Amino acid sequence: MGLFSDEEVKKGGGGGGNGPKRSRGPNRAQLSRVASKAPEVMVKVTGYTKSGTHVGSHVDYIARDGEIPLMTSEGDTLSGKEAVGLIAESWGRDLEEDKERRLASPKRATAQRSTRITTNLVLSIPKGDPNRLVDAAQGFAKTTFHNHDWVMALHTDTEHPHVHLTIRNRGHDGKRLNIPKGKTQEWREDFAEALRGQGIEAEATRRAERGVTRKGEKQAVKYLRERLNNLTPPKAPEVDKVAVKEAQERLTGKGKPEPWKEKILARQKDMRAKWERVGQGLAKSPNPEDQTLAKQVLAFRKDMPPVQTRNDVLMQQIQKHSAQVNQGKDDQEK
Repeated sequence: MGLFSDEEVKKGGGGGGNGPKRSRGPNRAQLSRVASKAPEVMVKVTGYTKSGTHVGSHVDYIARDGEIPLMTSEGDTLSGKEAVGLIAESWGRDLEEDKERRLASPKRATAQRSTRITTNLVLSIPKGDPNRLVDAAQGFAKTTFHNHDWVMALHTDTEHPHVHLTIRNRGHDGKRLNIPKGKTQEWREDFAEALRGQGIEAEATRRAERGVTRKGEKQAVKYLRERLNNLTPPKAPEVDKVAVKEAQERLTGKGKPEPWKEKILARQKDMRAKWERVGQGLAKSPNPEDQTLAKQVLAFRKDMPPVQTRNDVLMQQIQKHSAQVNQGKDDQEK
């Protein structure tokens, strides 16, 4: 459900849909959290396991070779290498058992063969009490994956505490975990709600709703900087290398058309107009709380970053580097 999905609702929809629209506005509490830049949660699918050995190595990793306790869907806490081995042995038989079921049933025989035993997630928040993070993660998992076995482990050895959640794909009713498009965003919203239930301020809005056009492109920028400085570039995905090449071509006037950029600009124009419209509407309210929120909203809108694509960022980096090189040459000539 988007931040502004309820901004305008038609009255009397059953009679022909020509009635006036009434402004209902987004949820004020959510709007305040976003405008005050509440921490955004992350729910990320990090991968899958496809064999008993793979299950064992993954669970061993999140348990740090048995040193970190594993919390289970049954409410137990498992410790040690032996417990990890039991999980791998039990869950690792799922694919073979599925195969036997398909062979025993003509209807199942035509079903697509699954190659995934588990789905692996990471749940995190930029800041917050790790213990309450675990409580929120457990509440989220119990509700969202009530039909599945799962184990989780808390990691606190990085900048941000995070929880590794590994879900057994085959459910208690035999149905397998399905992740349709948009499901991870739904999970983010549910996890953020679970965190707020534990007293941790959290949100789960889409980047576009916050005026952000792309996620961070740190690897591509790092690759570009190393290249421009004539150093050995770090290993980078092919897509990053292509992006750097396209940015350099665009600066020489040889770039390809970017029809998708117009869509980004149009979407951001619409999104920013919504922030402005909601802020102005709240400012007209006689309610002092609405007027305070209006100031937050309009300030947030004013501080939104410029609309930039990855190509724009990379071209800026190239231009900045060229300016620095030229400045260096001028200084040497002086």
